[in-house]
Amino acid sequence: LSIMQWDHVTYECVKSYMGHKGLIATLCVIPSDYGTGLFSGSDDRTIKQWNTNTSKCVFTFKGHKSAVNCITASDRWLFSGSKNIIKVWSISARKCIRQIDAHNDAVWSLRITGEGQLISGSSDSTIKVWDDPAGKAECERVLMGHQGQVRNLLVHGKILFSCSKDGTVAVWDMESWKVKEVLFGHEKTVTCMTLQNNQLCTCSFDKHINRWDVTDILTVKQPITQFIPYDKDRVEKERRKKKDEAYHTHDEKKYYNKEKKRALIKMDPREAVFHYDALPINF
Repeated sequence: LSIMQWDHVTYECVKSYMGHKGLIATLCVIPSDYGTGLFSGSDDRTIKQWNTNTSKCVFTFKGHKSAVNCITASDRWLFSGSKNIIKVWSISARKCIRQIDAHNDAVWSLRITGEGQLISGSSDSTIKVWDDPAGKAECERVLMGHQGQVRNLLVHGKILFSCSKDGTVAVWDMESWKVKEVLFGHEKTVTCMTLQNNQLCTCSFDKHINRWDVTDILTVKQPITQFIPYDKDRVEKERRKKKDEAYHTHDEKKYYNKEKKRALIKMDPREAVFHYDALPINF
């Protein structure tokens, strides 16, 4: 029922976001000058928008009649998938502007292409491509090939990856919309995918994570970033360093006035905990 934010250097939880009353099924992040670019979708049928500076929910989008399985967003529009439908929300107006009767079963994945098209994957085993999704929302084409629910989609350049309950990953050419290749390697449902260093990683209900070299498949190659293995001593050193920095960057004198004391009392304990070391004894 919560979202945890982790420091990738110290491997520590630095923030938690609480407010949903059901399983959180999906997250989406977009750039925001105000720190309000984090969205979450839940089995409680709501979508929440969060302020990552304060860990507080700034708005709850309501309107779905069943669990929210997936969300994706552009700078203006938020798209959410549920049972049979896709809802289109205006982020600035914070209201639903359109409902698309998209599939014959649950919508599990949504992705936006570089051309602004919306791609949806569903339990009805199909993938649909939508033109002008915030406007006319016309289905341009239906991609068929999987023998089970389409659980996740990934777009990179002109390549679309889709994974399914049939245990396969299909690679689609987004210019011809034909299958370039099918990756076999899992024995059960493939649930999600990630792409980095031209390597595709897939995880499955068969309890395995598979890594695929897709360099030759990608039309746009990714830059190679160096992998840093986990080092316990390095992590402990970074943790001590951050604690020392947090302690020494606070000036005791500024906490002696009543206004500051009241502000700290009202703070969430997770945000205020590092302040207490700098407080006077009579706080």
